[in-house]
Parts: sequence; C-alpha cells; structure tokens
Amino acid sequence: AGLSLKSMVNVSNGVYLVGGNYRPFGSTADQGIVAMISTGALSPLWVKTFEPYSRVLAVKRASNGDCLVSGLYANYYDAFVCRIDQNGNVLWRTNIATFLLEWFNDVVESPDGNIWACGGANNQKELLAIFTASGAIVSVRQPPSGDITGAGMQKMFVDGSSIVIFGQEFYNSTEQVSVRRFDLSGGEMSHLTLGSNLMGNESLCDVSVLPAGGGYAVLTQYYYNSQYHLGVLRVSNTLALVAASSKAYRISGNSLFSGKLIANGANLYLFATYNPVNLSPANTVMIKVLSSNMSVVSTIALA
Repeated sequence: AGLSLKSMVNVSNGVYLVGGNYRPFGSTADQGIVAMISTGALSPLWVKTFEPYSRVLAVKRASNGDCLVSGLYANYYDAFVCRIDQNGNVLWRTNIATFLLEWFNDVVESPDGNIWACGGANNQKELLAIFTASGAIVSVRQPPSGDITGAGMQKMFVDGSSIVIFGQEFYNSTEQVSVRRFDLSGGEMSHLTLGSNLMGNESLCDVSVLPAGGGYAVLTQYYYNSQYHLGVLRVSNTLALVAASSKAYRISGNSLFSGKLIANGANLYLFATYNPVNLSPANTVMIKVLSSNMSVVSTIALA
C-alpha cells in the first residue's frame, strides 16, 4: 500500500483540494484519488477514487468552485479530464484515446470558460486539448513545433487572455525546457527554448509565478560534467529570459530526487532533495533563498 501526492490547491483557510495516487494493500495497480480535506477535521470532506491502473496528475479549481482533474487511465495508456462539483460529485469525464498512449499533466480553466489540458503522447509529441465547460471536445491536437523525449507539456498558466505552457522538447540535438503562449483558440503566439542558457539536456522540475507581474521562475534539472545540477531561470511575462542562476549557484549531486519553487514576496524559495557528490550524508534537503534576479541570498542544508 502507498500514497503519493501530485497536486494541491489552497481552497480557503485550512481547506485544501488534493490529488494523487494510491495503491491498495495487496494490489499491483495504482488508482487516482482526489479529496477535499480540512486541517480542522479528522476525515476528508469528500473523496473520489478512480479505477485501477489510473493516475491523477493535476487538480485545479474552476471559477465557480468546481474541481478540474487531469491524468491517465486504461492501464496508464489513455488520458482523461473530469469535472467534480464542490460536494465531490462527478459532473462529467472525457477520455482521450487518440495516439495509443497519451497523458494530461495539467489542466486549467481559460478566461472564456473552456477547459484546457496539456501533456504528451507516445509518438514523442506534445498533446494539447480544449474542452467546453460541459466536457465536449473542442480540439485535440499536437502543436507543430518541437518534439519531446517523454514528458511533454507539463505546467499551464492563465496569463490575461492567453495560456502559457511550460514543457520539454528535443531542440538543436538536446532535450530542452520550453515555454509557449497560445491564444484562446489554441493558436501558438510565441515559443522560447531555455536549454541554451544552461547546458542543454535538461528536464523541467517546477514553475512558480512571481508576484507583481514579475513573470515566471523555472526550475530545471540537467546533466553536465558527469553530475546532475539544478538551474533556476526567470522568464518575463513576454516570455523573454530575464535572469539565470550561474554555475556557482547550482546544486550538484550524483542524483536529484525532487525540487520545488515557492515565491513569497521579494524572494523565491528553492527546496531540493538530492544525493550529494560526496555521498555523506546520503540524502540532503537543500533550501536556497533567491532574489528576483536569481542570485542566492542564503542557503540552508538539512541532512
């Protein structure tokens, strides 16, 4: 038996919408799970579980308070999006089985009320789908620019009257983190790759929206000189590179297990669990506080 948390939304003071996966005792299959929990209650306010061999990869809230869920199902081969009301009742679920193997990493409600889901497919392409508020398919397609090497489009944000999506693609013979902006009809407006600002061959770990229109902070993991590293870049709202962490600020190790960015006021907090080069201790939690130009303010290492 086991439980993994993939996504969490702060609904109100002490109430959270969470999504992830669990494996019942004695089973070999994961099952997606979504729950509304309260820190003041001993049990969840409601819980929705999905069928065996399914996974929940993201949860978000719609403007009316409904829950939006994206993930994969059918022995982890096909993608789905569903909408759940505030009481835990499934209003609709739409499944996508177009490319034999596909998944939705993220989901958002666009300003016009449609539901967007992004991910990838087994033909090494990004996957982007738009649904109506009631779950009808508007479009399912693969944007023309950029191939991926496994992860696809991963993080999605509403920015004014457009949608910004971060992901991974194979570009200039290396795997690179990319960012795209789309209009509300799904047309690509701009496209930026970030790998040349690090060392290439990197994967996307996390993206945090910076306050006061400061753009986005992007956390990447990349392999260079026989070691893994974390790099942090800042991208403006116009999708231009503003600042990148230098080699002196990267976290180096034999392997990196997880990384998270949290924006708080003028600073950005980077949390990372990794395996240091000297292997002593074997696992280390590193907290770095970064300024708006991605320079390090302070560092804390917790064994």
